[in-house]
Amino acid sequence: MILAMVRVHVPQKKNKEVAQTIRGVLEPTRVEPGCLAIRCSRDIEDENVLVIEEEWATREDWERHVRSEGYKVTLSFLELASTQPDMRYYEVTEAEGIEKILKMRGSCPY
Repeated sequence: MILAMVRVHVPQKKNKEVAQTIRGVLEPTRVEPGCLAIRCSRDIEDENVLVIEEEWATREDWERHVRSEGYKVTLSFLELASTQPDMRYYEVTEAEGIEKILKMRGSCPY
């Protein structure tokens, strides 16, 4: 699985424009082959920071997405950033859930 994350600081005056652009990308990306998830959120410590997270089934699926016309839209809004975007890509070989935490703690956390 590929986990792709983009963290971008957007000037306050461009916030609405960027949010609309991202909204327009989410659904078309969700229906691309291999897309497991895509979401966008705001940083609670800085409302001008947006974080986009994508999960892809395979490296090939993610690479196809990056080469797509739709990804050009993502790249275009990055040009509006007030600082260089932080873009990271991880190849995940294992993923576990709350069960791992419970096992490690030996009890229910709530």
